[in-house]
Amino acid sequence: MVTRGCDFLFRLRHSAVVHWETQESLTEADRQAGITQAGMARLGHRNPKGPWRVIHLERPGQEPVWLVASGCFAQLSAAEVAEFYRQRWKIEGFFRWLKCLVPCRHWLAESQPGVQFQVYLNLIAALLLAQVLGERPNRRMMELLHFFHMGWASEEDLVQGLLKADREARRKRELAAQKKAAAKIA
Repeated sequence: MVTRGCDFLFRLRHSAVVHWETQESLTEADRQAGITQAGMARLGHRNPKGPWRVIHLERPGQEPVWLVASGCFAQLSAAEVAEFYRQRWKIEGFFRWLKCLVPCRHWLAESQPGVQFQVYLNLIAALLLAQVLGERPNRRMMELLHFFHMGWASEEDLVQGLLKADREARRKRELAAQKKAAAKIA
């Protein structure tokens, strides 16, 4: 990755061999984030590679975590790097949701600009549906939009399907609110 000019932040195995070159002095924010060690280190047994920034996290009730980061993370505090790593699930969740929305088996274009255009159109449609429905659209809603754009569904089919989805979403929200109210009473 380094030879190709890529930056990275990932978790090390617990069996990783760390050869510390320098240790960072930790701030109170770093300690509150559970960081016990941070600094520059080489990694490996026989021919250690690096140096890279290594951060060790320990939180009560959780398994210790070793993070290794490339040079682009040098300007961030150790706590900021740890938070950046923690937030990765939001990004991964977004891409999972996007893959559900965009039927990758059926690209309308094969060029990079064409694919980007299709992804942007799907995102815009999803955001508009989310604004109208009050929640993220599901795969079936997006399929209905695709069918409409391909001419397989009429405008009436589209409206009926989206109204049905809206009714179901409202019903789910009402049930969730009722359960929450019942839990408070109990």
